[in-house]
Formats: sequence, structure tokens, C-alpha cells
Amino acid sequence: MGKHAIVLAAVLAFAGLGLAGCNNNDAGTAPGQQMKEGAQQIGQGLANAGDKVADYASDAAITTHVKARLAANQGLSSFNIHVETVDGVVTLTGTVDLPSQRELAGKVATNTDGVKSVNNRIEVNQ
Repeated sequence: MGKHAIVLAAVLAFAGLGLAGCNNNDAGTAPGQQMKEGAQQIGQGLANAGDKVADYASDAAITTHVKARLAANQGLSSFNIHVETVDGVVTLTGTVDLPSQRELAGKVATNTDGVKSVNNRIEVNQ
């Protein structure tokens, strides 16, 4: 299941829980209050889902930017370096010919806007 589908499922689950709460007729809670509380729960669920989508979009933008910078670098453009970003943390994998190329890829990623840290797992061909 993709990240977007998970977010959508979470939103629908929150909405369902909120609406289910509206059907509970507690003796001490008026139906109007129950609806208000259910709406607040739905609103919070939507806000949380929106935050997750924004984080995912930000990570995708960071990944794209790092890939573009690696491709533009003459010392790295011919290598297949995989880039993955989760919560601003970039993980680099793949292989290069020299240790200096591995270090350069790490520096390029580290110096990209939005990157919090880099896990450089690039291997050097022997």
C-alpha cells in the first residue's frame, strides 16, 4: 500500500471513529455536543494527515534535488547512486570507483537544502 493510500485510510478511520462517537447517547452528553466532539476529532485527523502528506512531499523534493545535484557533478554523473529521503534524512546507496567519489557524494547530499543528515552507504568498487 502506498503512502498516499495509508494517509487516506487513516483519515477515513478518524472520520469513522468521530462519526461513531456521535451515535453514542451518553446520558450526560447532549447530541449537539457529541457532534461537536466528533467534528473536532475528524478535524484533528485531517490535520495530522495533512502533516504527513506535507512531510512526504518535502522528502520527495529533497530526493529530487539531491539526485539533480549528483547528476550535475562531473565526478559523479556516470555512477548509479540511489537516493532515499525520510524525514529529511538522506540515505545514499550504490557503487563508485574511488573513496573520494563516495565522500563527494556525501558532501553534495549534505550541502543540499532541507537535508538534516546523510547516511552514506555507497560502496567503493574494488
